[in-house]
Amino acid sequence: MANEKYLKLVDAKKWKKLAKLGAKKDIETVVEVAEACGSARSEEAYNILVDIMARPEIEAKRAAVKALGCLRYDPDSQITRLRQLNTEGMGDLAELAQASVTQLREYTRERR
Repeated sequence: MANEKYLKLVDAKKWKKLAKLGAKKDIETVVEVAEACGSARSEEAYNILVDIMARPEIEAKRAAVKALGCLRYDPDSQITRLRQLNTEGMGDLAELAQASVTQLREYTRERR
């Protein structure tokens, strides 16, 4: 579950601050920022998650992949981004990405 203070930043649309926090070296903070951004519905949150997903740490990638499955911004773009993710040699990341794609497809079907 995302840290309450980061959820408040998402609610307040403090994207620059969240982006800075998502770029920190402290992986715990990065993971919590990703989780909080997954609760949003905006392009800014999507961009932060894409940046976090590009980090080398597997924990950051996992958090961003999960959050992209929860984000309700542009499901088609999110699915494309998840499919382009190189998961080779990264354990369960491919399964997480597929689960997020499935989640987004279900959301898309429900909206129709």
